[in-house]
Amino acid sequence: MLKNLEELEIGKFVLDRKIQDFLGFREVDVTVIQITVEDMMEFVNKLLKFENLGFLSFKYQSFIGDQQILNRLGPVNHGNFNLNGEFSRWLVQIPNSNKLLEISHYPGRKKFDLRFVTIESVLERMRVMN
Repeated sequence: MLKNLEELEIGKFVLDRKIQDFLGFREVDVTVIQITVEDMMEFVNKLLKFENLGFLSFKYQSFIGDQQILNRLGPVNHGNFNLNGEFSRWLVQIPNSNKLLEISHYPGRKKFDLRFVTIESVLERMRVMN
């Protein structure tokens, strides 16, 4: 159904679609009432198989499992303070690839951002920061 779409904007509608239906898009913004660590990890595991997604943003009203995410994703690779509050960032290696899945969590904005980045771009950012 969504195979050839390049842009889809939906207001306050509920879509009963599998996440794979949206993986062909370059950018996806999703707002949910509640997301759990289990939801997030299931989504991350599915994303690791589809490197073509450019950027995904999950906004939420409630996140269940704030402390558990550290147990599931491991130690934070990078964290900082910005104008919108603290954020945490994880880098997940994609097997047999030069790409990483970058997961950023902004608790103050109640949002997760996910995107694929190359190892080279991460090394370049680290070089510039030092």
